[in-house]
Amino acid sequence: MNRLVNFLQSDLKEIDESFENVKEVIENKIYYNNRNDLEKHIERIDIFISYWQQHSNSLQENEDE
Repeated sequence: MNRLVNFLQSDLKEIDESFENVKEVIENKIYYNNRNDLEKHIERIDIFISYWQQHSNSLQENEDE
């Protein structure tokens, strides 16, 4: 299970970094007529990443005990 948790944490960190880069480019370089929709989608992805990062950390802590 420890390997799975490490794999999950690594992937989440990688996707979070990529997401932050993409979000920055979108927000700074591209103008959208319907920015509110874009912001909702970005927020949803951010929540998803945070949620699973918390769970992977919890799994890791449980493995370490």
